[in-house]
Amino acid sequence: MSAVEKAVGSRPRVRCQILRGRLPRVVLTGDVDLVIAQRLQRTLAKLRERGPADVVVDATGVTFLGCTGLGFLAELSSYVTEHGCQLYLVASSRAVLRAAQLGGLYSAVTVLDSANPRASGFGVVPDRYEIARRDTG
Repeated sequence: MSAVEKAVGSRPRVRCQILRGRLPRVVLTGDVDLVIAQRLQRTLAKLRERGPADVVVDATGVTFLGCTGLGFLAELSSYVTEHGCQLYLVASSRAVLRAAQLGGLYSAVTVLDSANPRASGFGVVPDRYEIARRDTG
């Protein structure tokens, strides 16, 4: 853990899962801010290397979504939509949902409120992609 991470007191994590036959899935936890900027850029590079596809970003474990996190989501959204694909943001916390709304992401991504699936159109993503929250520990 870096000195910055220790000072902030959070344990931000980024995990990118690319499983054969499934949508690429990025799992974010903790405070998504400048502390993990390099990891977010590596994740973008990994997704670009794989090629265009729909992507699921699981932000159910995010406690804070800063400008760096919003920038990551905007850049990822731009990449997938320019290739005719879709970005799904799965979230439940007000911190993420409100930041996504204020950041203008609601018009660019499909936001799935995992706490209120009926209101958000949670069923839009096909079941075979298993967007249900996974243990991030």
